[in-house]
Amino acid sequence: MVDFNQLGYEAAKSEPIDPLDIFERLVKPQGINDLYNSQHEVLNNWYQKMKDIKDVVVKLHTGGGKTLVGLLIGLSSMRELHKPVLYLTPTHQLAEQTFEQAQRIGIPAVLYEKGVPLVPDFLNGNAIMVGTYNCLFNAKSKFGVNGSAKFQELGAILLDDAHASFPIIRDCFTLEVSSKNNKDLYEALTDLFKYSFIRIHREEAYEDILAGRDSGVLEVPYWAWHEKSSNIAELIRQQSNMIGSDFTFSWPLLRDNLNLCHALISSTSFTITSMLPLVKLFPAFVNADRRIYMSANINDTNEIIRTFGATPELIPTPESSKTLVGVSEKMILIPEKMPFYPQTQEDVQNIFSQMMELVRTAKLGTIILVPSNRVAEEWADYAYVANGSEQVEEYVKELQSKLNYGPFVFANRYDGVDLPGNACRLLIMSGLPEGSSNYDKFKATALRGSESITREIAQKIEQGIGRGARGASDYCVVFLVGRDLVNWVSITKNTAYLTNITRAQLEIASQVSESVSSYEDLIDTVRKCLTRDKTWTEFYRKTLSNNLTDDYETAQVEEALLERTVIDLWQEGYKDKAIDKLNNYFKKGHTITDPPMRGWLEQLSSKIYYDNNNYIASEQMQKRAFGHNKNLTRPSEYTDYPSLPAPDGQAKAIVENLSKYSSVNDAIRKFESIADSLVLHAPPKKFEQALCDFAYFLGFKPERHDINGEGSDVIWLTPSKVGFIMEAKNNKNNDVPLHKKEAGQLNVAKNWFNREYTHYRGIPVSVHPSDLADKNAEAQVLKLLSLKDLRRLISETYNFLLQFETYRIDQYETNCELLLEQSKLRPEDIERYFLSNFKTVEH
Repeated sequence: MVDFNQLGYEAAKSEPIDPLDIFERLVKPQGINDLYNSQHEVLNNWYQKMKDIKDVVVKLHTGGGKTLVGLLIGLSSMRELHKPVLYLTPTHQLAEQTFEQAQRIGIPAVLYEKGVPLVPDFLNGNAIMVGTYNCLFNAKSKFGVNGSAKFQELGAILLDDAHASFPIIRDCFTLEVSSKNNKDLYEALTDLFKYSFIRIHREEAYEDILAGRDSGVLEVPYWAWHEKSSNIAELIRQQSNMIGSDFTFSWPLLRDNLNLCHALISSTSFTITSMLPLVKLFPAFVNADRRIYMSANINDTNEIIRTFGATPELIPTPESSKTLVGVSEKMILIPEKMPFYPQTQEDVQNIFSQMMELVRTAKLGTIILVPSNRVAEEWADYAYVANGSEQVEEYVKELQSKLNYGPFVFANRYDGVDLPGNACRLLIMSGLPEGSSNYDKFKATALRGSESITREIAQKIEQGIGRGARGASDYCVVFLVGRDLVNWVSITKNTAYLTNITRAQLEIASQVSESVSSYEDLIDTVRKCLTRDKTWTEFYRKTLSNNLTDDYETAQVEEALLERTVIDLWQEGYKDKAIDKLNNYFKKGHTITDPPMRGWLEQLSSKIYYDNNNYIASEQMQKRAFGHNKNLTRPSEYTDYPSLPAPDGQAKAIVENLSKYSSVNDAIRKFESIADSLVLHAPPKKFEQALCDFAYFLGFKPERHDINGEGSDVIWLTPSKVGFIMEAKNNKNNDVPLHKKEAGQLNVAKNWFNREYTHYRGIPVSVHPSDLADKNAEAQVLKLLSLKDLRRLISETYNFLLQFETYRIDQYETNCELLLEQSKLRPEDIERYFLSNFKTVEH
């Protein structure tokens, strides 16, 4: 008699642990015969070279079979280590898809279930558990939290779509008090810090935010946060029943670590969030033998280091295929580069309305990705706008099941949405991605212009573009719409943060878009993709291969490791060691070429000094931080001002600015977006930033500097030692004169400029709608740049830029000198032709 039990036992003893051998022995469903070369390469490299390394990044193209690779690594680890294995995804939908794929391929798996104990098949190492990141990272985690009686030992954790997990993990360490749903607690919390903002001369910003007049986010000064943390904890405990799930799942992780948190105030909420996720509170994660981070979009490891505390010497360069296997086809089109493209928003949306109807009639899906609910409403007349995550999931299921073809608008959903095949053949990305949470907005301001923010934007663009095509045989038409988005992808420095595949696809996008001469031509181009026209598909594959370049190494790993290590030391109580680590980094001559990030790290040092009761050193370090980054917390006493270096020659500076863009046309588009912001009643901060950006196209060196009532909104330094000292008053009606207080502000700014820039001739300029000034304003010594004359200056600059279209880049500088001589853009010409005097009136 054949003893199948004995045979099964013998077979189990010989079960392979090499993931390639495991795959060979699986009973595969129809349609799965072999691995892609890229999957084979990654699995072989991991098993032969890296399986004993704790932290490993696996990178595969979208649609390249990343999930199968993760499941095979998980099963290999489970068999070798004889320990449970956990597979994490960003959403429930993706967890279910992963579980279903495991079942199809014959890999033992179970789904994580809320409200029930962990199942024996998982605990005994017989099945991989699949769940979301939230099932592990929460204060009630079944896997254990520091201080709990026990924790679940894990052999391996697979972190799928690791690039999408960063905001999810942060949310696990965030408490939100809503100004709408919990008004009393919100007001009690914000009132605690009123005088702290008065102390640093930010009371006006504080009042405007609380009143809803300003959509910005303020960080509570850390010294005030430190002193009042016990009051905060007591207020939150008293109203815990009003906070909801955040109190249950987040507050226990934060309450003993408030010194390690940011406190942020916006008009919508009071937010407490840890500086970096406190993942060391989860021993199951910390002690796991293997942690495998899987992604299609990670071009460096910075955020893995910051978020998860992974050790960089244990993270090899991300493993990825050098081939196009698994890469889906994307016809990316940039309408603003098409010669016929209309200028008005109404005309633009009419074009897209007709195109979306064409796609819908063919029973193909359309989605529109936008950065915010505000932008989503601009599409409300043309598409279904999803209201919240639940409706997004509902609409995704309708697309996948072909019950509805849209178009659907998703706000700030650049990841966690998979729409393969006909579920999405047309994807419109409208506007530059931006963060939606208080922390996102705070960080975007605090690190404006830094590598960190550029990297995050690049990641979201990658994620968004990848929503509509998910495998080698899949295809999608992608439109990039909106000047801010188009300007961003036109700057070579920005695109260095994208993967080589996306950079190559954008090269094709520019070629094709610039060749589309009419609306009819556009429709025909789109049809060629949707109908699988061979001229298009052959051109795409050939051109994509030819345009592929190596991925750039953009990661500043050393700084990411420094920040993560310092916060870990601080959390563990080693404050002196944390301070020494930062100071040694600064002293040893490490070059931080990113001034906003240097200031960010110096402010971190200042916070630890304060927590360590060294208040003098804290104040001194905060002054250094603020000197490098004016978007950080103002010191209570700040007198040091690092003057801007003298600008280079005007022509040279103009050419350097133009050279940042892929083409002159891209530079001109950026200038057009600046001009759009220099109008009556534009938001003040946006207007000031546009004035600042305008200066680069004139070859001047600008700065926004208005600190504690000193300095001006904007200064323009010129090579001829003329400084334009500018106060922007565009947010007034045309018939309202310049008042005495406004003139006084400009005179104070002039005195400050003359003190700081002794070798310059300072010209005080009010950018003002009206040419009228109160008699009491004493505006005789001031100059006026009216909005009418500002438009003339914009027009003069625009015509100047247009002339570069006829030159090669190596001819720019020589011809720029000639063009400047023929223009009215020299500093003395701007003063003569565009500035005027105010007319005095009785008022």
